[in-house]
Amino acid sequence: MQDRLISSEAIAEAVRAYAEEMNRLNHDRRAQAESDHRALRKSERAIAGIMAAISRTECISRA
Repeated sequence: MQDRLISSEAIAEAVRAYAEEMNRLNHDRRAQAESDHRALRKSERAIAGIMAAISRTECISRA
């Protein structure tokens, strides 16, 4: 049974490369999620400001 199709060294290298790539992808995903959350908070603040301005305009126009 020494005529193996894949050597244990090749399997170990494949497992190492897989783990490395998964770590990289996870890091990228976390970084993107943080960036998306910052952008969302910025958009929410802008929307809140617009809504407040509309509310103030409605109050002024009723007066």
